Amino acid sequence: MKLDAARPFVIVCLCLLGTVCARAQETNHADTKAVAAASLSGRVVDSEGKPVAGAAVELDLDDVESKQRHYKTLNSLETDDSGAFVFPKLPEGWYLVIARKDGFAKTFRYFVLEAGASQSHDFVLRKPVSSSIIIRDEQNRPISGARLRTLSPRDETGEFWIRQRDEWETFGMSVPPSDETGHLRLPDLPEDAVVTTIVEHDDFAPIELKEIKVRPGVISERVMHPGVAVTLSISPSYSGERASEVEIDLRHDPFHHPSTVIWHQLPLDDRGVARLTVEPGRYTSLWLKHPDYFVSPWYESRITKQEFVHIANEGRRTFAFVLHKKVTVRGRVVDHAGQPVKAASLQGEIPNKGPDDDRRDLLSNWMHVGWAETDANGEYALDVAAGPVRVSYQGQGFVSEPDALEFTVAGDGSTVAPDLTLLPMPKITGRVVDAGGRPVEKAVVRLRGNLRWMQPVATDAEGRFELAPPFVPQDLETEEPRPEQPLVAFHPYERLAARTAVRLNAAETLHDITLTLELESPGALLREFRDELSEWERGELPAGRQEELAASSPIGEPAPPLDGTWLNISQPVNSLAGLRGKYVLLDFWFIGCGPCHGDLPSVKLLHELYHDHGVEVIAVHDNSAIADAVREHAAKEKMAFPIVVDEPDGRTIRRYEESGLSGYPSYILIGPDGNVIDDDDTTTGPSLRLYKIELIRERLLRAKE
Repeated sequence: MKLDAARPFVIVCLCLLGTVCARAQETNHADTKAVAAASLSGRVVDSEGKPVAGAAVELDLDDVESKQRHYKTLNSLETDDSGAFVFPKLPEGWYLVIARKDGFAKTFRYFVLEAGASQSHDFVLRKPVSSSIIIRDEQNRPISGARLRTLSPRDETGEFWIRQRDEWETFGMSVPPSDETGHLRLPDLPEDAVVTTIVEHDDFAPIELKEIKVRPGVISERVMHPGVAVTLSISPSYSGERASEVEIDLRHDPFHHPSTVIWHQLPLDDRGVARLTVEPGRYTSLWLKHPDYFVSPWYESRITKQEFVHIANEGRRTFAFVLHKKVTVRGRVVDHAGQPVKAASLQGEIPNKGPDDDRRDLLSNWMHVGWAETDANGEYALDVAAGPVRVSYQGQGFVSEPDALEFTVAGDGSTVAPDLTLLPMPKITGRVVDAGGRPVEKAVVRLRGNLRWMQPVATDAEGRFELAPPFVPQDLETEEPRPEQPLVAFHPYERLAARTAVRLNAAETLHDITLTLELESPGALLREFRDELSEWERGELPAGRQEELAASSPIGEPAPPLDGTWLNISQPVNSLAGLRGKYVLLDFWFIGCGPCHGDLPSVKLLHELYHDHGVEVIAVHDNSAIADAVREHAAKEKMAFPIVVDEPDGRTIRRYEESGLSGYPSYILIGPDGNVIDDDDTTTGPSLRLYKIELIRERLLRAKE
């Protein structure tokens, strides 16, 4: 039943006028940060759309300052006779709203609130349903002791995730392990909800149950298969204290897999040993974390070389780590005149070593341990470990002298680091001209090589450009500075290009560069820079991997529909079918995604250059924010292209995940016939994310020739 869409808007207006819309006292926390003019409002209704008066509504804020991943309750109240509630004067942040009342199942929804924003949403309470699943082994024998690791119920209110063991108690849910008959009882969930969950066991590989409809009784029967028992042995680097648990970050390849284990607390026995059982296969990383200690090493695959952490039935099953107590080092950042530099971002690192270093191919020389920012006096405090330490500047607009500070830190926290001096990072300026020396407007100029991720710019009417490299990049293998980088320019509508090399540490050579466009051969801009491509992009994959990708690839298939609320459309186009005859670039993003915002300049430039040349950009937002919040954010960011905000049940993103979508930002290119022709998750070749403009330009030029 469709709910009254006008009612939430009225509630927001009343809230902004100062009217109290709830009848219970708020529980305010004195430690809440200074509030901004933001609010969250809505109604609680039943499955027939009738208001639920007296429903308890709890507002939790993601506590980013907590040493563990937890929400803290900001306010709690009850709905009024019309089912309405309002939380006024909220700080920006990630929120979780929980609505409950006796006789109904709890419902949850996440929100992202920006400063000054107001959002309104209805919450639907439904009858609680008791369901269970039956777990068996390969011989059809019931398995006892199976546990739910994660749970994600979804209904018309939205989708909710429980990803940590300690969150079950936080959200008032009790989930005992499976009994002797193999029955694993789910917590009471809303009737007709759809649930996805991961089930784990000490002796079996985890399994995932996807998109199961909640109903009374047994809703599914599944088989668990034997897994690989992995032992994690953690010894202290000093005598005395030990940790009782650690957080594991183990990422399977591909990432969306039941044996990917993140945000998960593992208990340690009195010998510092933890165990878990996973499926044999390739893993891209293995990290352990603790709020009071650093745990080394961090294993990270070199995906560009297709080198992975392998966990197999035969071979290595034990990983040894060292526990380092955190100590604080203090220091200062100054400019070339010795004056303090405020708000400089610094990274702290310690040697990435463990008790045994037999997998140095998966270990970088240094391991990241924390960030710090300087105050008004240029001073900082950074948590590191006793022993060798490296501190480096990680901001933009400056280059440090030296490149990094390496020194030894005492265990008593008395160490003061030497001053780190910052020098202005020179900008690259110049002109793009044609063979006759005439300025070229709208030529695309960008750095390549180790800075290929940097956003491109377009020349002005006089052919001028300015690039601001954030820093001198490092070689990924040697970790040494690489000041010499390629600089390219190309005409967006003709097969003309220019290239040169610049030295970022030679400021006197970076001004008034002239790039003269010349005729280029087809595909040259990508072919001539093959060395900067990863092995994945070059198609150099392990045996069988290409076939695995092809099995799940959407290439050549019609793009799944985009259900949701369409924004920024001036014509009656609210489906992909209405864009046949054009190339369509889908940009998958969400408001709180930092890398998505980092990519935005190239997405906007692509739209500006090719919107009138047969190319449409559509930004696909997930269900973490309502349409009004996305509309407001898009206006602030000047996103002029169409945007689709997924339905609360996440159906659009889920369809694309089934076709390989694995993270944000991600891009999919659709051809004029409506079929997918390129993506970054299932196809090799130059990255669509990094080379979106060059790849689409090449297709348009070939179509004209």
